[in-house]
Amino acid sequence: MTTASTNAPPAFAWNEWYESVGGRSINIPDLQAENSAIEALQRAT
Repeated sequence: MTTASTNAPPAFAWNEWYESVGGRSINIPDLQAENSAIEALQRAT
């Protein structure tokens, strides 16, 4: 498992950015699943 440095900046908030510009024009299920997994890990830390 790869982990980020404790000094690393937080990941860019892509979902919030897309919402601020009117949403995402495409839906990629594999990407959505990966984003959900990353967000879950971020919430756990």
